Amino acid sequence: MSHIQIRTLQGKCRRIKTSRRPIVQVPRQPSYYPFFSVMRIDYRICDKWADSYVNLSRAGKTELRYDVGLGDVILRFDQIHLSAKGGWIPLIDFALALDDIANRPVKEDGPATLEFAELDAILCFDRKGSNLVISVSYIPGQIEVPFAVFREQVERFGASLSKELQERYPALARNQTFQELFAVGNG
Repeated sequence: MSHIQIRTLQGKCRRIKTSRRPIVQVPRQPSYYPFFSVMRIDYRICDKWADSYVNLSRAGKTELRYDVGLGDVILRFDQIHLSAKGGWIPLIDFALALDDIANRPVKEDGPATLEFAELDAILCFDRKGSNLVISVSYIPGQIEVPFAVFREQVERFGASLSKELQERYPALARNQTFQELFAVGNG
C-alpha cells in the first residue's frame, strides 16, 4: 500500500492510501469558487501543419479531423499534468471525441478510451456515479473529477478551438463541413 500527499486549494494537505495507482480526488469547492481553475482541458495550436496541402475552404471531414488544427493537448488537474505534447495531435478529432464522451449515455457500460496513435498513448475515461475517473498510459495515476465539471470543460474546449481556428484561418469559416462538425460537437 502506498501513500500520496496532495495539497488542496485551501493549502491543507491530505494523505490518500492507494493500492496500485494513486487516485487524486479533486476537492469539491464552494459554489463561489470557480472549479474550472482547478481542472483545465486546453490546447496549443502548432502552425507547422498550416503549410500543408489542405485547401481549408474545401477540406472534407477526414482532412479536417486529422490534418487541420494539429497541436498539443493540455490536461491539467490542480498540480497534476496529463498533457500530450508533440505538436501533431489532431485537435479537432480530439474535441469531437471528448464531446462524444461527455454526451455518452450514463447507462452505457465500460470506460471510453482515446488513443493518441502519434504518441502511442491512451487516455481512459470511466464513469463512477456522478464523477469521471481519467487515467493515461504514459503517466501513473488517476484523477477523479465531477462529471458536470468535465462536461463544462469539454464545451469550453470545443467552442474555444473552433473560434481560434476560424480567427487564425478565415477560410475555415467558409467551410461547411467544419461548421457542421462543430455544430454537432457543441450542440
